[in-house]
Amino acid sequence: MAMETTLPGREHAVGVLRRELDQTLASHGGLVLVTGEAGIGKSTLVTDALAWARQENALVATGACWEHGGAPGYWPWTQVLRAVERSAPATCLGDPPDPMLCRLLGDDDTPVPARDGHAEFQLADAVTSVLVRASQYRPVVVALEDLHWADPASLRLLEFAAAHTWYEQVLVIGTYRDDEVEAGDHPAQAPLSTLATKATHVALSGLDEAAVGELYVSVTGHVPEDALVAEVRRRTGGNPFFVEQTARVSGPGDSLGVAAAGLRATLERRLSLLPDEVRNVLALASVLGTDFPIGLLVAVDGRPREELREWLGIAGRARLLYEPEPDRLAFSHELVREALYDALDDKEARRLHAEVVAAIEQAPHLARGAALAELAHHACRAYPEIAHDRALGHVLAAAREAACRLAFDEAIAHYVLALDKEADPGCPALAVEPSTRGKRAQVTLELAETRQHAGDLAGARRAYLDVVATARELGDPRLLGQAALGIHELGSSEDDWLGDLALLEEAREHLEDGVVTDPLAVRLMSAVSRVRHHWSASVADNRELAARALELARDAGDDHTLGFALLARHDAIWTPGTADERLALADEMRVVAHRRDDTDLDLQGSLLRMTALLERGDPRGLREHEAFVAATDRSGLPRWRFVAQSRQATLATLQGRFDEAEAHLEAARELGGHLGEVDTVHLWQAQRFELELLRGRFDEAAAVLDTLESPHGLSAFDAAKLAVNRGDATAALGHLEAATLEAASLPGEFGTAGLRLMAQLAAASGESERCEQARAALASVIGDWGMQGAAAAIDGPLRLWAAVIDTAQQGFDEAVEGFAAAARAAERLGARPWIAEAWLGEAETRLRRGGADDAEMAARLLASVVEEADDLGMAHVISRADVVRASLGTVSSTDAPSPRESSDRRTGQFRFDGQVWTLGFAGVTVHMGDAKGLHDLQTLVRHAGSQIQAVQLANPEGGAEVEASRRLGGDAMLDEQAKVAFRDRLTELDEAIDQATTAHDDRRAAQLDAERQTLLDELRRATGLGGRTRRLGDEAERARKTVTARIRDVLRRLDHRHPPLAEHLRASVSTGASCRYDPTEGVAWTF
Repeated sequence: MAMETTLPGREHAVGVLRRELDQTLASHGGLVLVTGEAGIGKSTLVTDALAWARQENALVATGACWEHGGAPGYWPWTQVLRAVERSAPATCLGDPPDPMLCRLLGDDDTPVPARDGHAEFQLADAVTSVLVRASQYRPVVVALEDLHWADPASLRLLEFAAAHTWYEQVLVIGTYRDDEVEAGDHPAQAPLSTLATKATHVALSGLDEAAVGELYVSVTGHVPEDALVAEVRRRTGGNPFFVEQTARVSGPGDSLGVAAAGLRATLERRLSLLPDEVRNVLALASVLGTDFPIGLLVAVDGRPREELREWLGIAGRARLLYEPEPDRLAFSHELVREALYDALDDKEARRLHAEVVAAIEQAPHLARGAALAELAHHACRAYPEIAHDRALGHVLAAAREAACRLAFDEAIAHYVLALDKEADPGCPALAVEPSTRGKRAQVTLELAETRQHAGDLAGARRAYLDVVATARELGDPRLLGQAALGIHELGSSEDDWLGDLALLEEAREHLEDGVVTDPLAVRLMSAVSRVRHHWSASVADNRELAARALELARDAGDDHTLGFALLARHDAIWTPGTADERLALADEMRVVAHRRDDTDLDLQGSLLRMTALLERGDPRGLREHEAFVAATDRSGLPRWRFVAQSRQATLATLQGRFDEAEAHLEAARELGGHLGEVDTVHLWQAQRFELELLRGRFDEAAAVLDTLESPHGLSAFDAAKLAVNRGDATAALGHLEAATLEAASLPGEFGTAGLRLMAQLAAASGESERCEQARAALASVIGDWGMQGAAAAIDGPLRLWAAVIDTAQQGFDEAVEGFAAAARAAERLGARPWIAEAWLGEAETRLRRGGADDAEMAARLLASVVEEADDLGMAHVISRADVVRASLGTVSSTDAPSPRESSDRRTGQFRFDGQVWTLGFAGVTVHMGDAKGLHDLQTLVRHAGSQIQAVQLANPEGGAEVEASRRLGGDAMLDEQAKVAFRDRLTELDEAIDQATTAHDDRRAAQLDAERQTLLDELRRATGLGGRTRRLGDEAERARKTVTARIRDVLRRLDHRHPPLAEHLRASVSTGASCRYDPTEGVAWTF
């Protein structure tokens, strides 16, 4: 059945929507955005498309945004969920339904506890999952009208849903007025621009004269003169709504001048033709909104429903109202509602809004499923017709409920309205009066907390400081303590930490007056300990204070306070060598976080767990990093997304993915700047400095150092670090004394960074006493990695720096073993730059030692160093290696066995721990990152001597389908003659479409475009990449090529990482349609 439209001149747009709908019904959906000015026909086009989708048995769910307030956050999605609930199996909402979905649907009047983090991601995931589950039963088409009025959270949910349903049978259609969005600083401009890049765009413009004439005939029933049509087209710009309204008020013999001069006059004339009773009912309806429940209109009006239905029926027949769903009415166009509402004088409008408030208060179910937001909207506009406290109470209730739903943008808008008289011209003087300072401070405190959750840290700090000032004036210690803790959670900079500490101490002093066990007092005690730890050197006092706070928190039995105290204790003991104890505290934090559903604390615990594991060189730290990043994405919390971006930069730097690290650094800086994170600039500078040092771009590192704003005044420390890594020992030693003093002042979490630099400077100095001191400092943490803060940067395996000292003191045997151990440690973490550094150090040391086979082993190491450094882009390492290789003379790097090779070639190891591969053969063990080719090889090695089909390796889970594809024949699905005919017709169609478009013949262009799309779909179905004829057995051929390429890629990597294993596998593995591992001599593999 063809899809038709009730509006002439829209054939091309209909064709585009039809193709998108066909695609959704057949395979997968997408996102379509229909744009144009008010009245251009967006709603008509989409309504026709939805009607056709219903005929094709699609589940249709619609939602509309509303401009004038009162609608809660996520309002369009609430409407969509209701439609799905009515039309899809109950299981689509989950079993049991997610509490957040129930709250959006209005099925649960109890507040959903704020979860400090599951935030938008959890809600977006829940809504998207509903759509995906519904699409398993039948295709789903979602239509969202008037996105230019959408709240920010709804637009973010749209972006999420569109991205996560792309391969499902879910089509999302959105409409918005692009002329409004693109003009000025519209709040929806950025999100809609982003969405537009991922969507099919249908841009509607004015009708041409032919279409205007058709529409005129359909409205009036007579054919107008050409001159009248031209004049209507000129006056209305071809806007269908304007054309229709103009046609309705002009008679058969009228000229356009007899009709209304403008649309507003047109609407007023049309309304004036209605009975007074109908106009009065419509005026009341305009107060309720663009669409409204009939029950609410009846309750406010007071007359019997049957009587009202009579008047509403007249409005419906005049096409001013329509019924989008049972028991709901909507204006045919927002312009109609605006004309009615604007005709009310201020006093009458306030009276009607007050009557709506009274009706909803008495029967909340009459509201649109969000009674609190609805009440707040009408209460604002009813004041002073209703009492100040009554109106304000509704606004605050709506704010708290919105925050509870994690709709922070909506909540902030309500709070601002309650505090600022200028926030809404329609609600003058509604704000909390300054005379009620205590109440105003409590509302401001709630606003600060909400801004903090929303990621507006600068706004949150300003609000907290307002509360501090009021608390001091009122002498309210609890209010002061709450504000002080809020400021503390925002983080302190070098400029304001002393003030923040003084504020915490002040609040603690007033609150602890005889009540030390008060949970708020314990949290203040914990906060004081943390600030002192990070910004002062009173380690012993901090540890004692944190220990006392933890003891009191455990006695209090309050998980919120316990979480604070665990974090304080963790930080207080944070010095080199405490990773295991800190790991236990981080794990307990997460237990507490799960008990109280505190995502913020859970993420904090995950970050600190990752840090402790990486500090110990434990590969589980890599998996914890992945889990941490995924959890931050799920949380939707902006601050934690900033932290995750910066730590992704850390891990990318560690593993030599330097370009990726740089991209993460820039993303973190941009996000942190947007949020107002206090350490954004310093963190970026510090991480960028370490990145440039590791990849050897010392001039760039120096440029960063010139602007580095170290919070601990480490000018000499950083200058010495740059010089010693640059190989400028003289300059480095020039900073020796000052850098040593600065290293001693570092907070505990930067202690290992100090150990690294002290080891490098000691080795550069060659002073025996200084070397012994540096070695002694490293002794207790020799197996750890250098760590800066919570994995902000990683300073390499500490064994490496101990080996540097050993080499400087000519302890060559210890140094060789130390460098080898450092390389093994780096291999476990996939830290390729540090592997290269360790190999280079070992090669240099072996040449200095000059023992048997040292030159040959050094040559082999140097070859691997150059290969690895070249792949990573570490030119400075290659330069150092070339200097060392110059002293080798004629020794060939291929003449000698690997330095760790042994004669035992009868055992092997091929083990994967989920993150890193451990490959052992011929006495040599290496660690490699994951690759599909390694899985292929492991499967072959496990089944030595057996033929394994390539399709099974390429798709291990394919089962019977894989085996079937192996046996299928090779008949072509489309012969060459047919393909030539297809392509000739496509060429003809392209030329015809161009001609139709040039002639502005949209109908002809749409017809030709539809035929072209049908041919393309058929051609794509029958051909593969590059137009190659697809055959029934192509799956096997693709699998052969894929598996062969994967195995060859791994063997090339093993040539450099483990030559004996590469040689063995290359000689023993055959690839093709079937693959086989068949060694000439048996190997005892362990997996």
